[in-house]
Amino acid sequence: MSDSPQPFYIFEHPNFVDVHDALRQSRLYGFRYRAEHLKYKALCEALAQRASAHILAEGLANPLDKVADNSALYILHLTAKGREQLLPILLTEALALGFCVLDDHLGQCHIVAGVWTVDGFFPAPSR
Repeated sequence: MSDSPQPFYIFEHPNFVDVHDALRQSRLYGFRYRAEHLKYKALCEALAQRASAHILAEGLANPLDKVADNSALYILHLTAKGREQLLPILLTEALALGFCVLDDHLGQCHIVAGVWTVDGFFPAPSR
């Protein structure tokens, strides 16, 4: 895995056909499904409460407040440490708020119901 920070796309969308559709929807049509910026702010606050300042500093290439808030698509760049330490917290908090989290590097789109991959849909264990 690369040492350079990897992008994670955070957005709202009702559903997908497959992970490729998630990628298309997040990049091409994400603006149709306007995210409520207060919801993204709530996500940032939850991350700041659950992760130490040290983990946030090591895990993110840019601070949370440097993510542009003028679109429905938010992009966090996680470092290798961030993928290891911050990603589980990010997924828990983002999904709880109804966001989708696309990991373009691994070809996975996490949604409340489970995970879309190139191999198909895998329901969350609780489903």
